Amino acid sequence: MIGGLKMYKPYSPEWNRHRYLKEALYSYIEDGIDNDTILQEICDILYERSEQSYQDFAKCNDLAERFK
Repeated sequence: MIGGLKMYKPYSPEWNRHRYLKEALYSYIEDGIDNDTILQEICDILYERSEQSYQDFAKCNDLAERFK
């Protein structure tokens, strides 16, 4: 780690994820978006992902129950 930042092998999946997240955050900041909006949008994305994961779980669980 350099300066408290974790260094990833260039072009690794971790490096690319970090780069994409960094670019998105920089875009918000450069566009003058307030912190509350940034936080709300991150929470919205996490909620959407959570909902989709729950639907996937429910579908798999239902399928597994049908085998019994």
